[in-house]
Amino acid sequence: MLAAMDGNGSLKLVDTTIIAGKERSDSRHLPHPRWLETEQVDIFADEVKNAWKMKATSKPDVQESEDEDGNENDITWLNVNETKELTSCIDTCVDRWKAAGPDSQKKMFALFAVSGIFLAVCRHGHVLVICDMIRSGELMKYPLLVVNRLIELYGPDIGLGYDIMCAFFKTLMQSQKLRDKVTKSRLVGVVPAFHGHAHNCKCQTSWHPQYMQGVGLEDFEECERTFSLSNNLASTTHLSTPFHRRQAIQEHFFFHDHDKHFASANFIYQNYCQALKRLETDVPVFERACQKLNLTPEACETFLEEEREHFNKVFEEPPNEAQTRDYAELLQKLWNAKSQSEEAHKKWKALNTTAAHRLTKKEVQRIHTRNRTTQDRYNNILEEVLTFEDDHGIVTWWTPTCKEYINAQKGLQEQKYRHALEELERLVVQWLFELTRLGESRLGYAEHDKLSRALSSRAGAIRNALDRYNKLAEKLRPPRPTLTWHSIVQMAEVADFDILKNSHIDITQLAWTKPQNRQVMQLHFGIKQAKKEITHLNVEIRHLITYMIDDHADYWNLLSEPGTGVEQFDFDAHLRRELKYRTAIHTHMAERLLQTSQLVGFTGSLLLGQRIGHPCTSTVVASLPKWAGEVLGIQQAWSEESSL
Repeated sequence: MLAAMDGNGSLKLVDTTIIAGKERSDSRHLPHPRWLETEQVDIFADEVKNAWKMKATSKPDVQESEDEDGNENDITWLNVNETKELTSCIDTCVDRWKAAGPDSQKKMFALFAVSGIFLAVCRHGHVLVICDMIRSGELMKYPLLVVNRLIELYGPDIGLGYDIMCAFFKTLMQSQKLRDKVTKSRLVGVVPAFHGHAHNCKCQTSWHPQYMQGVGLEDFEECERTFSLSNNLASTTHLSTPFHRRQAIQEHFFFHDHDKHFASANFIYQNYCQALKRLETDVPVFERACQKLNLTPEACETFLEEEREHFNKVFEEPPNEAQTRDYAELLQKLWNAKSQSEEAHKKWKALNTTAAHRLTKKEVQRIHTRNRTTQDRYNNILEEVLTFEDDHGIVTWWTPTCKEYINAQKGLQEQKYRHALEELERLVVQWLFELTRLGESRLGYAEHDKLSRALSSRAGAIRNALDRYNKLAEKLRPPRPTLTWHSIVQMAEVADFDILKNSHIDITQLAWTKPQNRQVMQLHFGIKQAKKEITHLNVEIRHLITYMIDDHADYWNLLSEPGTGVEQFDFDAHLRRELKYRTAIHTHMAERLLQTSQLVGFTGSLLLGQRIGHPCTSTVVASLPKWAGEVLGIQQAWSEESSL
């Protein structure tokens, strides 16, 4: 099963203690099998700390830290209290999420008793489990509980997407309560396709769905689509009672699931078309590229492994490189300060000449001040240089022409290059997040206008950062690859920022870094996932048909049970109305599945399956719905299969 989980802060509940007036007592509670209660959530409240303490026993130099305000209950956007654990695992991924988050969401205020919901949905959009986030952001206890519940309900072989799965999976593997369960269930963690572009290259090669075995074309972004609909409830839930808030949310997701069930046949049809189209267009291109570049599918798999190995290595600066770079930078500052001081001193000495009589009193005072301040700056930097030389045992003073200084200058240029690249990457990632915010449902005009203007200014900042990067890239020896505005807009190379950052070794000659080979890699893995998607859809078609017929059989068996009295008559009337409604829906779904089977390249089957342990299968032939025979022709196929 493929699913995704995420938190959302729209469906908040304002604390009644800060609302004017007298609170109306309402002790009603509305339990639901898929709604996880606060008591269940708190079972995992200390899992992250316990896992971190267990890990810290082997690393005594690591200390836990609180957030910037020193308040462990003041949770910032995306687990700021847990970033010590997260950043130690994943370097930049979580930091990027924090930096890209909107400022308005970076603090959870005390006025909210419930700060949102955390849920998991299957790839068709059905809500699997849900819980409230109590006075906090997305603490790790929420996804930990969701993972535990999903494994209990749906068993092994779950592919689960989460925005920071790269860091979260480390927590899962350290959890005393879940570690063994996750391992035995063969849970596969995935970073959603769009959000994956905000993660570093090392992370993407291991967690992005394009490279994950068996996930097909699923993007694991269904939570975002689910929240875009549930956000409409926000205006009614903020000031309601806890009971009415939960009632509204449950009613919404009840009808939401009905809508998603009705749309599941169309989902299958659209995904089948997408997979077939990708195979039709990409396979010929891939084959021509392989022939031209003398590559094979196996070579593409090798490229991915080599890329993973490269980014799993620890690249450290040569022992003395940082020292020599710092010394060269100090000398450069010293020489600049000396030049400025000498120039100011010449102007000061010129005050004794006849030409100085034409200067005003203010200009003379400025020359005196300039002479004094530049000399003081030079003396301060000189003292700093001498101290640095004493601390590091430097005996010979470098000159601008000596070999050591020239080599150190090269290191300085590479440092400036990396800083320019990191700034460009930061702007591009923020630009991506603002783009996706701009497309959200129910975005107010003011916020829409603000985001549009922010995107315009961000585009200008990206152009300036791009110019700085390209100038520095060309100065390096050997020159680093330059980027164009087109490549930034297309975002084809977002995952390759980390490739450009490594300046300690020249990797431009490695096969997997060459643009042509990387394009072939993308084609290969896209084709591979398209084929897997078709396999998934073929299974889902039979699952869906089996469910629809079993559902019809359940109603049929209930209506066939003998009974008397008014209550039984009313119950039967209700069942018949519900059966008529579901038959109409399933007829449309069956027609869509028939259209799917008529696609060129379809390899599945419209035959009925059998759900394990379902009691209605033995009577299914007698209770086949009308659409099963007229639309799908299942009756004949089932009879032939039964007679074998």
